[in-house]
Amino acid sequence: MLLDKMRSESDILANMTSDAELVSFEIRLWLNKFVDSQIKDAAMFSCLETSGKKIRPILFLEVLRLFNMDAEKFLSIAAAIEMCHVYSLVHDDLPSLDNDDFRRGMPSCHKKFSEAVALLTGNSLLTNCFEMISSCENISYEKRCVLIQKLAQAVGANGMMHGQEMDIALKSSVIDINLLKNLYDLKTGKIIRFSCVAAALVANASAQELENIDSFAYNLGFLFQATDDVLDHEDNKSEECNIVGSIGVDAAKEFIKKSFTEAILALDIFGDRANMLRSLALMVLNRKN
Repeated sequence: MLLDKMRSESDILANMTSDAELVSFEIRLWLNKFVDSQIKDAAMFSCLETSGKKIRPILFLEVLRLFNMDAEKFLSIAAAIEMCHVYSLVHDDLPSLDNDDFRRGMPSCHKKFSEAVALLTGNSLLTNCFEMISSCENISYEKRCVLIQKLAQAVGANGMMHGQEMDIALKSSVIDINLLKNLYDLKTGKIIRFSCVAAALVANASAQELENIDSFAYNLGFLFQATDDVLDHEDNKSEECNIVGSIGVDAAKEFIKKSFTEAILALDIFGDRANMLRSLALMVLNRKN
């Protein structure tokens, strides 16, 4: 079975660490172009000091490798994806949204600097993403325009922004599973899907390959968010806008298994070449507190 051939957890972590370091180095190069300011300091802090595992740019790089592309030629796009994600976190932590004082055990951007600086930093990170993609000389101008369009669609008023608006509106509600799935696809899934589909587009994937990559990413987004919800439940955190609060913990765990299975099945057409992506999905499935 293909699952039996997937890499060991230590191999996956080593690969992820290496990719995360490449992305961090590229981010630092771009942020060093910012004029010296609190915005620059806050961007460095948010992208490099309170950053997570960089799952989204790693997915982008791994999908490139799936198609035998030289992933390091497209690091500016990988870094743009991470900076876009960080922008969303900086703004999400603001008092007017989630009002979080900490991000991964450190002060959130607005607590270390100020609300005004955090707002401007998020804006700067998002705006810079489009410059970074437009500057990638290893793909055509036409393809750069397509990627910029798709990123704008993923994070704009019909994508992640709408998901965040829904999250605010439904914060005090226990909601229907189908509405919750739509919320999760918008708020979490859209940028995960962009990360994977963008790489497939760069690699000139066929229509069928693009469809399967998008299906993998779509289900991975559910897997990622629902696993977070179950971990929050185990930590006795709020279950508002949470799958456990909507359908219960046992049904939520079944949903997680189904999402994992659907993600893995979408990779069947790629054979052994997709084993790293399968391993990443398995790691998400097996996350612990």
